[in-house]
Amino acid sequence: MPNYAAWRCFSCLGLGLLLALPAAAGPGTVRIQAQEDGRLVVTGNDLHLVYDPHGCPTRNATLTSESRIHGQSLLDAHAVWGGPHLRWVGYLEGYGVHSQLPWRARVVQTEGSAAGFVTRVATTHFWDAAVTHVFFWDLPEVILFDVELIKRRDGPGSEMDGVAMCAFSTDRYLYNGMRLYNDDAGPYQVSFGHGPAGTLTGSDPVNGIFLKQRGGSRYVTPHLTRNLVLAQRDGENGPASPPCGWIFGGRFGSAVTTDDGGYYAHMVVVHPEGEPLHAGQSAHLQVLWFQGGAGNLERLEQVFALEESFRRPLVVETAHEHGRNVVYARETVGLARPWQIVILAPQYRALATRYPLFRGPGITALLLRDVRPGSRRLVGYLPADKGGA
Repeated sequence: MPNYAAWRCFSCLGLGLLLALPAAAGPGTVRIQAQEDGRLVVTGNDLHLVYDPHGCPTRNATLTSESRIHGQSLLDAHAVWGGPHLRWVGYLEGYGVHSQLPWRARVVQTEGSAAGFVTRVATTHFWDAAVTHVFFWDLPEVILFDVELIKRRDGPGSEMDGVAMCAFSTDRYLYNGMRLYNDDAGPYQVSFGHGPAGTLTGSDPVNGIFLKQRGGSRYVTPHLTRNLVLAQRDGENGPASPPCGWIFGGRFGSAVTTDDGGYYAHMVVVHPEGEPLHAGQSAHLQVLWFQGGAGNLERLEQVFALEESFRRPLVVETAHEHGRNVVYARETVGLARPWQIVILAPQYRALATRYPLFRGPGITALLLRDVRPGSRRLVGYLPADKGGA
Protein backbone atom coordinates (compact mmCIF):
# COMPACT_ATOMS: atom_id res chain seq x y z
CA MET A 1 0.00 0.00 0.00
CA PRO A 2 1.56 3.36 -0.98
CA ASN A 3 2.39 5.97 1.69
CA TYR A 4 0.20 8.82 0.49
CA ALA A 5 1.47 11.40 2.98
CA ALA A 6 5.03 10.88 1.79
CA TRP A 7 3.85 10.88 -1.82
CA ARG A 8 2.09 14.25 -1.41
CA CYS A 9 5.26 15.75 0.03
CA PHE A 10 7.47 14.24 -2.65
CA SER A 11 5.19 15.45 -5.46
CA CYS A 12 6.13 19.02 -4.61
CA LEU A 13 9.48 18.29 -6.25
CA GLY A 14 7.76 18.13 -9.62
CA LEU A 15 5.99 15.88 -12.06
CA GLY A 16 9.25 14.87 -13.70
CA LEU A 17 10.50 13.16 -10.55
CA LEU A 18 7.12 11.51 -10.02
CA LEU A 19 7.26 9.97 -13.46
CA ALA A 20 10.69 8.55 -12.69
CA LEU A 21 9.45 6.58 -9.68
CA PRO A 22 8.85 2.84 -9.98
CA ALA A 23 5.33 1.45 -9.93
CA ALA A 24 3.88 1.35 -6.42
CA ALA A 25 2.70 -2.26 -6.49
CA GLY A 26 5.90 -3.99 -7.54
CA PRO A 27 9.40 -3.63 -8.98
CA GLY A 28 9.09 -6.04 -11.91
CA THR A 29 9.27 -5.39 -15.62
CA VAL A 30 7.26 -6.84 -18.48
CA ARG A 31 9.21 -6.85 -21.75
CA ILE A 32 8.07 -7.23 -25.35
CA GLN A 33 10.59 -8.16 -28.02
CA ALA A 34 10.01 -8.33 -31.76
CA GLN A 35 11.52 -11.37 -33.49
CA GLU A 36 12.99 -11.45 -36.99
CA ASP A 37 10.02 -13.47 -38.22
CA GLY A 38 7.61 -10.75 -37.05
CA ARG A 39 6.37 -12.55 -33.97
CA LEU A 40 6.30 -10.79 -30.58
CA VAL A 41 7.49 -12.37 -27.32
CA VAL A 42 6.20 -11.10 -23.96
CA THR A 43 8.09 -12.03 -20.78
CA GLY A 44 8.01 -11.13 -17.09
CA ASN A 45 6.77 -12.51 -13.74
CA ASP A 46 6.38 -16.13 -14.88
CA LEU A 47 4.88 -14.90 -18.14
CA HIS A 48 5.99 -16.16 -21.55
CA LEU A 49 3.61 -15.29 -24.38
CA VAL A 50 4.17 -15.48 -28.12
CA TYR A 51 1.98 -13.57 -30.57
CA ASP A 52 2.03 -14.54 -34.24
CA PRO A 53 0.49 -11.93 -36.61
CA HIS A 54 0.71 -14.17 -39.69
CA GLY A 55 -2.89 -15.16 -40.25
CA CYS A 56 -3.76 -17.14 -43.37
CA PRO A 57 -6.70 -19.25 -44.59
CA THR A 58 -5.43 -22.20 -42.57
CA ARG A 59 -4.02 -20.45 -39.46
CA ASN A 60 -5.13 -17.73 -37.04
CA ALA A 61 -3.20 -14.63 -36.01
CA THR A 62 -3.14 -15.33 -32.28
CA LEU A 63 -1.29 -15.99 -29.05
CA THR A 64 0.33 -19.30 -29.93
CA SER A 65 0.45 -22.71 -28.30
CA GLU A 66 3.92 -21.86 -26.95
CA SER A 67 2.40 -19.26 -24.62
CA ARG A 68 2.46 -19.90 -20.87
CA ILE A 69 1.24 -18.15 -17.73
CA HIS A 70 2.72 -19.69 -14.54
CA GLY A 71 3.75 -22.59 -16.73
CA GLN A 72 0.17 -23.26 -17.82
CA SER A 73 -0.84 -23.31 -21.46
CA LEU A 74 -3.64 -20.91 -22.37
CA LEU A 75 -6.58 -23.34 -22.86
CA ASP A 76 -4.05 -25.93 -24.01
CA ALA A 77 -3.92 -23.79 -27.14
CA HIS A 78 -4.29 -25.46 -30.51
CA ALA A 79 -1.03 -25.43 -32.48
CA VAL A 80 -2.79 -24.16 -35.62
CA TRP A 81 -5.86 -22.24 -34.45
CA GLY A 82 -4.18 -20.76 -31.39
CA GLY A 83 -5.04 -19.34 -27.99
CA PRO A 84 -6.93 -16.14 -27.10
CA HIS A 85 -7.46 -13.74 -30.01
CA LEU A 86 -9.97 -11.57 -31.83
CA ARG A 87 -11.99 -13.81 -34.14
CA TRP A 88 -14.04 -11.20 -35.96
CA VAL A 89 -15.75 -7.82 -35.69
CA GLY A 90 -19.03 -6.84 -37.27
CA TYR A 91 -20.04 -10.29 -38.40
CA LEU A 92 -18.63 -13.38 -40.07
CA GLU A 93 -17.73 -12.01 -43.49
CA GLY A 94 -17.27 -13.48 -46.91
CA TYR A 95 -14.18 -15.58 -47.51
CA GLY A 96 -13.01 -15.79 -43.94
CA VAL A 97 -12.69 -14.17 -40.55
CA HIS A 98 -10.47 -11.39 -39.27
CA SER A 99 -8.19 -13.81 -37.40
CA GLN A 100 -7.29 -15.52 -40.67
CA LEU A 101 -5.98 -12.31 -42.25
CA PRO A 102 -2.37 -11.08 -41.88
CA TRP A 103 -2.07 -8.43 -39.15
CA ARG A 104 0.42 -5.59 -38.71
CA ALA A 105 1.90 -5.61 -35.19
CA ARG A 106 3.62 -2.70 -33.45
CA VAL A 107 5.01 -2.51 -29.91
CA VAL A 108 3.88 0.74 -28.29
CA GLN A 109 5.17 0.24 -24.73
CA THR A 110 8.21 -2.00 -24.84
CA GLU A 111 8.87 -2.55 -21.16
CA GLY A 112 7.82 -1.47 -17.71
CA SER A 113 5.36 -2.42 -15.00
CA ALA A 114 2.90 -2.43 -17.90
CA ALA A 115 3.61 -3.10 -21.56
CA GLY A 116 1.64 -3.71 -24.71
CA PHE A 117 1.39 -3.85 -28.48
CA VAL A 118 -1.19 -2.99 -31.14
CA THR A 119 -2.19 -5.14 -34.09
CA ARG A 120 -4.20 -3.89 -37.09
CA VAL A 121 -5.93 -5.55 -39.99
CA ALA A 122 -7.56 -4.14 -43.13
CA THR A 123 -10.29 -6.00 -45.00
CA THR A 124 -12.09 -5.61 -48.31
CA HIS A 125 -15.46 -5.82 -46.56
CA PHE A 126 -17.28 -3.62 -44.07
CA TRP A 127 -15.09 -3.73 -40.96
CA ASP A 128 -11.41 -3.22 -40.16
CA ALA A 129 -10.06 -3.82 -36.66
CA ALA A 130 -7.27 -2.91 -34.26
CA VAL A 131 -6.49 -4.75 -31.04
CA THR A 132 -4.32 -3.44 -28.20
CA HIS A 133 -2.89 -6.22 -26.01
CA VAL A 134 -1.93 -5.04 -22.50
CA PHE A 135 0.10 -6.93 -19.88
CA PHE A 136 0.81 -6.05 -16.22
CA TRP A 137 3.72 -7.35 -14.15
CA ASP A 138 1.61 -7.40 -11.00
CA LEU A 139 -1.29 -9.26 -12.63
CA PRO A 140 0.29 -11.65 -15.16
CA GLU A 141 -2.75 -13.93 -15.04
CA VAL A 142 -4.77 -11.39 -17.04
CA ILE A 143 -4.47 -10.10 -20.61
CA LEU A 144 -6.42 -6.97 -21.45
CA PHE A 145 -7.73 -6.76 -25.01
CA ASP A 146 -8.93 -3.38 -26.24
CA VAL A 147 -10.74 -3.96 -29.53
CA GLU A 148 -11.36 -1.08 -31.92
CA LEU A 149 -14.10 -1.69 -34.46
CA ILE A 150 -13.53 0.45 -37.56
CA LYS A 151 -16.37 0.70 -40.05
CA ARG A 152 -15.12 1.02 -43.64
CA ARG A 153 -18.42 1.51 -45.45
CA ASP A 154 -22.18 1.30 -45.08
CA GLY A 155 -24.57 -0.92 -46.96
CA PRO A 156 -26.75 -4.00 -46.62
CA GLY A 157 -24.98 -6.57 -44.47
CA SER A 158 -22.83 -4.01 -42.64
CA GLU A 159 -24.95 -4.11 -39.49
CA MET A 160 -23.11 -4.62 -36.21
CA ASP A 161 -23.21 -8.12 -34.81
CA GLY A 162 -20.67 -7.70 -32.05
CA VAL A 163 -17.05 -8.66 -31.47
CA ALA A 164 -16.06 -12.32 -31.15
CA MET A 165 -13.13 -13.28 -28.91
CA CYS A 166 -12.05 -16.89 -29.28
CA ALA A 167 -9.55 -19.48 -28.07
CA PHE A 168 -9.01 -23.03 -29.34
CA SER A 169 -7.94 -26.17 -27.50
CA THR A 170 -6.07 -29.06 -29.08
CA ASP A 171 -8.48 -31.72 -27.91
CA ARG A 172 -12.26 -31.52 -27.89
CA TYR A 173 -12.29 -33.99 -24.98
CA LEU A 174 -10.04 -31.83 -22.80
CA TYR A 175 -12.02 -28.59 -22.68
CA ASN A 176 -15.47 -29.32 -23.95
CA GLY A 177 -17.91 -27.11 -22.08
CA MET A 178 -18.53 -23.72 -20.52
CA ARG A 179 -19.91 -22.46 -17.22
CA LEU A 180 -22.30 -19.49 -17.16
CA TYR A 181 -23.82 -17.58 -14.25
CA ASN A 182 -27.41 -16.72 -15.13
CA ASP A 183 -30.64 -15.89 -13.29
CA ASP A 184 -33.15 -16.73 -16.02
CA ALA A 185 -34.03 -20.38 -16.46
CA GLY A 186 -34.98 -19.83 -20.07
CA PRO A 187 -35.89 -21.49 -22.27
CA TYR A 188 -32.97 -20.18 -24.34
CA GLN A 189 -32.88 -20.64 -28.05
CA VAL A 190 -29.90 -22.79 -28.98
CA SER A 191 -28.48 -22.96 -32.47
CA PHE A 192 -25.90 -25.13 -34.18
CA GLY A 193 -24.15 -23.23 -36.93
CA HIS A 194 -26.84 -21.03 -38.45
CA GLY A 195 -29.80 -23.30 -37.76
CA PRO A 196 -32.03 -23.70 -34.68
CA ALA A 197 -31.42 -26.67 -32.38
CA GLY A 198 -34.17 -26.44 -29.80
CA THR A 199 -34.06 -24.76 -26.41
CA LEU A 200 -32.09 -24.94 -23.18
CA THR A 201 -33.41 -24.48 -19.65
CA GLY A 202 -31.64 -24.08 -16.33
CA SER A 203 -30.04 -21.36 -14.24
CA ASP A 204 -27.77 -20.96 -11.23
CA PRO A 205 -26.51 -17.42 -10.48
CA VAL A 206 -24.31 -18.67 -7.61
CA ASN A 207 -22.55 -21.81 -8.84
CA GLY A 208 -23.30 -21.41 -12.54
CA ILE A 209 -24.59 -23.98 -14.97
CA PHE A 210 -22.30 -26.18 -17.02
CA LEU A 211 -23.11 -26.66 -20.69
CA LYS A 212 -21.42 -29.77 -21.94
CA GLN A 213 -20.44 -29.79 -25.60
CA ARG A 214 -19.96 -32.83 -27.79
CA GLY A 215 -20.18 -32.31 -31.53
CA GLY A 216 -21.18 -29.27 -33.58
CA SER A 217 -21.45 -25.65 -32.41
CA ARG A 218 -23.66 -24.31 -29.64
CA TYR A 219 -24.74 -20.65 -29.48
CA VAL A 220 -26.64 -19.51 -26.41
CA THR A 221 -27.65 -16.04 -25.12
CA PRO A 222 -28.64 -16.32 -21.44
CA HIS A 223 -29.21 -13.41 -19.06
CA LEU A 224 -25.96 -13.35 -17.10
CA THR A 225 -25.48 -12.18 -13.52
CA ARG A 226 -21.71 -12.13 -14.04
CA ASN A 227 -19.92 -11.00 -17.19
CA LEU A 228 -17.92 -14.18 -17.00
CA VAL A 229 -17.77 -17.30 -19.16
CA LEU A 230 -15.49 -20.13 -18.00
CA ALA A 231 -13.97 -22.82 -20.18
CA GLN A 232 -14.04 -26.05 -18.23
CA ARG A 233 -12.95 -29.65 -18.57
CA ASP A 234 -16.21 -31.53 -18.66
CA GLY A 235 -17.23 -29.64 -15.53
CA GLU A 236 -15.07 -31.97 -13.44
CA ASN A 237 -12.83 -29.25 -12.08
CA GLY A 238 -15.95 -27.60 -10.72
CA PRO A 239 -16.64 -23.98 -9.82
CA ALA A 240 -13.94 -23.93 -7.12
CA SER A 241 -11.08 -24.28 -9.60
CA PRO A 242 -11.72 -22.52 -12.92
CA PRO A 243 -9.01 -23.04 -15.51
CA CYS A 244 -9.47 -19.98 -17.74
CA GLY A 245 -12.02 -17.89 -19.58
CA TRP A 246 -13.36 -14.49 -20.61
CA ILE A 247 -14.44 -11.44 -18.60
CA PHE A 248 -16.12 -8.58 -20.42
CA GLY A 249 -17.35 -5.18 -19.34
CA GLY A 250 -19.71 -4.44 -22.22
CA ARG A 251 -23.08 -5.68 -23.37
CA PHE A 252 -23.05 -9.45 -23.79
CA GLY A 253 -24.13 -11.06 -27.05
CA SER A 254 -23.70 -14.82 -26.80
CA ALA A 255 -21.49 -17.63 -25.59
CA VAL A 256 -20.34 -20.13 -28.17
CA THR A 257 -18.72 -23.54 -27.94
CA THR A 258 -17.58 -25.49 -30.95
CA ASP A 259 -16.56 -29.12 -30.77
CA ASP A 260 -15.57 -30.18 -34.25
CA GLY A 261 -12.62 -31.56 -36.21
CA GLY A 262 -10.57 -32.54 -33.16
CA TYR A 263 -10.65 -29.15 -31.43
CA TYR A 264 -12.73 -27.24 -28.91
CA ALA A 265 -13.40 -23.49 -29.37
CA HIS A 266 -14.41 -21.20 -26.52
CA MET A 267 -15.90 -17.90 -27.68
CA VAL A 268 -17.81 -14.87 -26.42
CA VAL A 269 -19.60 -12.26 -28.53
CA VAL A 270 -19.77 -8.80 -26.98
CA HIS A 271 -21.65 -5.77 -28.31
CA PRO A 272 -20.29 -2.20 -28.10
CA GLU A 273 -22.41 0.36 -26.28
CA GLY A 274 -23.92 3.38 -28.02
CA GLU A 275 -25.51 4.12 -31.37
CA PRO A 276 -24.84 2.06 -34.52
CA LEU A 277 -21.68 3.06 -36.34
CA HIS A 278 -21.50 4.63 -39.78
CA ALA A 279 -18.68 4.62 -42.33
CA GLY A 280 -15.56 6.30 -40.94
CA GLN A 281 -16.58 5.83 -37.31
CA SER A 282 -15.07 3.49 -34.74
CA ALA A 283 -15.82 2.18 -31.25
CA HIS A 284 -13.80 0.51 -28.49
CA LEU A 285 -14.63 -2.30 -26.10
CA GLN A 286 -12.51 -4.18 -23.59
CA VAL A 287 -12.35 -7.91 -22.84
CA LEU A 288 -10.12 -9.81 -20.40
CA TRP A 289 -8.64 -13.26 -20.80
CA PHE A 290 -7.76 -14.74 -17.42
CA GLN A 291 -5.77 -17.78 -16.41
CA GLY A 292 -7.30 -19.12 -13.19
CA GLY A 293 -6.14 -21.66 -10.67
CA ALA A 294 -2.74 -20.04 -10.01
CA GLY A 295 -1.14 -16.87 -8.74
CA ASN A 296 -3.50 -13.99 -8.05
CA LEU A 297 -6.47 -15.94 -9.43
CA GLU A 298 -5.98 -19.23 -7.64
CA ARG A 299 -9.52 -19.32 -6.22
CA LEU A 300 -12.89 -18.71 -7.81
CA GLU A 301 -13.76 -15.87 -5.44
CA GLN A 302 -10.69 -14.01 -6.72
CA VAL A 303 -11.98 -14.40 -10.28
CA PHE A 304 -15.40 -13.16 -9.14
CA ALA A 305 -13.82 -10.09 -7.51
CA LEU A 306 -11.90 -9.26 -10.69
CA GLU A 307 -15.04 -9.65 -12.82
CA GLU A 308 -17.16 -7.49 -10.56
CA SER A 309 -14.56 -4.73 -10.38
CA PHE A 310 -14.20 -4.75 -14.16
CA ARG A 311 -17.97 -4.63 -14.68
CA ARG A 312 -18.51 -1.91 -12.04
CA PRO A 313 -15.60 0.52 -12.55
CA LEU A 314 -14.30 3.18 -10.20
CA VAL A 315 -15.22 6.84 -10.67
CA VAL A 316 -12.18 8.82 -11.87
CA GLU A 317 -12.20 12.57 -11.24
CA THR A 318 -9.87 15.57 -11.15
CA ALA A 319 -9.67 18.16 -8.40
CA HIS A 320 -7.71 21.43 -8.57
CA GLU A 321 -5.78 21.57 -5.29
CA HIS A 322 -2.96 23.96 -4.37
CA GLY A 323 -2.36 24.89 -7.97
CA ARG A 324 -2.23 21.28 -9.21
CA ASN A 325 -4.66 18.97 -11.02
CA VAL A 326 -4.96 15.98 -8.70
CA VAL A 327 -6.57 12.77 -10.01
CA TYR A 328 -8.56 10.49 -7.71
CA ALA A 329 -10.32 7.16 -8.18
CA ARG A 330 -13.39 6.67 -5.99
CA GLU A 331 -15.05 3.41 -5.00
CA THR A 332 -18.80 4.12 -4.93
CA VAL A 333 -20.62 0.76 -4.85
CA GLY A 334 -19.18 -0.88 -1.73
CA LEU A 335 -16.86 -3.44 -3.31
CA ALA A 336 -13.56 -4.68 -1.94
CA ARG A 337 -11.32 -4.77 -5.00
CA PRO A 338 -8.12 -6.83 -4.69
CA TRP A 339 -7.32 -5.82 -8.28
CA GLN A 340 -8.79 -3.03 -10.36
CA ILE A 341 -8.05 -2.39 -14.02
CA VAL A 342 -9.08 1.22 -14.66
CA ILE A 343 -9.80 2.23 -18.25
CA LEU A 344 -9.04 5.95 -18.35
CA ALA A 345 -10.70 8.54 -20.55
CA PRO A 346 -8.48 10.18 -23.22
CA GLN A 347 -7.88 13.33 -21.15
CA TYR A 348 -5.97 11.23 -18.60
CA ARG A 349 -3.34 9.97 -21.01
CA ALA A 350 -0.83 12.50 -19.63
CA LEU A 351 -1.34 11.22 -16.06
CA ALA A 352 1.79 11.14 -13.90
CA THR A 353 1.45 8.20 -11.51
CA ARG A 354 3.38 5.64 -9.50
CA TYR A 355 0.97 2.88 -10.44
CA PRO A 356 1.35 0.57 -13.44
CA LEU A 357 0.09 2.56 -16.43
CA PHE A 358 -0.22 1.68 -20.09
CA ARG A 359 -0.51 4.46 -22.66
CA GLY A 360 -1.60 3.22 -26.07
CA PRO A 361 -2.91 5.03 -29.14
CA GLY A 362 -6.50 4.05 -28.35
CA ILE A 363 -6.53 3.14 -24.66
CA THR A 364 -4.96 4.22 -21.37
CA ALA A 365 -5.17 1.60 -18.61
CA LEU A 366 -4.15 1.80 -14.95
CA LEU A 367 -3.76 -1.07 -12.48
CA LEU A 368 -4.63 -0.61 -8.80
CA ARG A 369 -4.73 -3.11 -5.96
CA ASP A 370 -6.44 -3.39 -2.56
CA VAL A 371 -9.06 -0.70 -3.12
CA ARG A 372 -11.30 -0.61 -0.05
CA PRO A 373 -15.10 -0.20 -0.23
CA GLY A 374 -16.12 3.46 -0.28
CA SER A 375 -12.52 4.72 -0.41
CA ARG A 376 -10.91 7.43 -2.52
CA ARG A 377 -7.47 6.69 -3.96
CA LEU A 378 -5.02 9.36 -5.05
CA VAL A 379 -3.64 8.02 -8.32
CA GLY A 380 -1.61 10.89 -9.76
CA TYR A 381 -1.42 14.34 -11.29
CA LEU A 382 -2.15 16.00 -14.60
CA PRO A 383 -0.17 18.84 -16.14
CA ALA A 384 -1.63 22.30 -15.66
CA ASP A 385 -3.12 22.33 -19.18
CA LYS A 386 -4.74 18.86 -18.75
CA GLY A 387 -7.40 19.50 -16.16
CA GLY A 388 -9.54 16.49 -17.01
CA ALA A 389 -13.24 16.34 -16.29
